[in-house]
Amino acid sequence: MSQSTLANPTQPRKECSQILTDPGAQNDVPENQKKIDQEFWAHFKPSDIGKKIYAVHATRALPEKGLIRIGNPYPSFRPAIHWNLGELVQPHNNATWESEPYAVLAPIDELKNQIINLYPRDTMTIGDFKLTSSATLIVPFGTPIENDQAFEVFRYDPQKSSLRESVEKALNLKGAWTIDTSKGGLFDTPADLYGKNVSSRVFFEPFLTDLADEVTYFAEDLTLKFEIDNFLIQHLTDYFFIRVEILK
Repeated sequence: MSQSTLANPTQPRKECSQILTDPGAQNDVPENQKKIDQEFWAHFKPSDIGKKIYAVHATRALPEKGLIRIGNPYPSFRPAIHWNLGELVQPHNNATWESEPYAVLAPIDELKNQIINLYPRDTMTIGDFKLTSSATLIVPFGTPIENDQAFEVFRYDPQKSSLRESVEKALNLKGAWTIDTSKGGLFDTPADLYGKNVSSRVFFEPFLTDLADEVTYFAEDLTLKFEIDNFLIQHLTDYFFIRVEILK
């Protein structure tokens, strides 16, 4: 298990998401950033999507023995783990993950065996998730971690760096592609990757080639079955918590 320190997070790159919806915003992007964006797309390889795009899961429950467990820290009937692609999930639906102490990063190739839905703002995997040697666990200084774990550990000082800054720093250190999903709502979120909106199934098709019949793309392929399953699971969870309160 290797360990790194995230003491000085890098500054976020210039946000370019506005150019996706505002034709005039292109002029607001610095020339040097335009060159960086153009250089990226000139060398872009679809085969790199699974290796360079990382899923990010923020949590207040420290993975036990390298395992993210469903329903932890809160009991739930929903057997899925939620991830954001390319950055820490943005606040939505009156919820925020900015104050969570831990985050797990993994290239989306590592999710292939468990992924059930792909979407930049809300990718989902089914069941517990085991951190492999390609995964990274971000924790505050002083967090006890077993030394025999295969995954990488990055430590940060919460007094100096936020979890969001630390996630971005870790992604940059790993050479991953950072994605901006801060614009729009949960169901219409642009995903800005070097000046282009990649929030579409078409962009992710090379990654989904072997999984196309099994994986939905939220907001495009939201099927009736998925809606019904999600509705029933949510109500089972709500009923569970009501029963817990009654029995107290």
